[in-house]
Amino acid sequence: MKYGIIDPHARLWHTVDCESFEMALRAAGLRRGEIDFGSVCRGLEIVVDEYSLMQERQAYFGLLGGLYGGGAVLFQVDGEGATVDFQANPFLMGTLQFFADAAEAEAAIRRLEVERPTQSVNGVVTWEWRP
Repeated sequence: MKYGIIDPHARLWHTVDCESFEMALRAAGLRRGEIDFGSVCRGLEIVVDEYSLMQERQAYFGLLGGLYGGGAVLFQVDGEGATVDFQANPFLMGTLQFFADAAEAEAAIRRLEVERPTQSVNGVVTWEWRP
């Protein structure tokens, strides 16, 4: 299966062909049990370290307006929800930005290039990322 790997520390992304999801996680420096899943857009999912936005020393990246910390795995799903090979979309990957630290990420938020990450319960913001 093909996955996308994002490494904000090296400021690069690439596609890997892995025999298992665990191999893709290792390629991104992630460990099962310490990950969080999210949706970038319809059909494109992302996996990151569950506490990546809360670490003091971190490199960040923006993708399609979202802000993420640390390494990530991208994978695609079809209309039925089954995982399919990752195929890099030039438009989507063209939105990828790298930030060396929290100050650079905060500056991108202020320039409205990425959204400030928040957590909400019933529409009420209970947490927002602040460096």
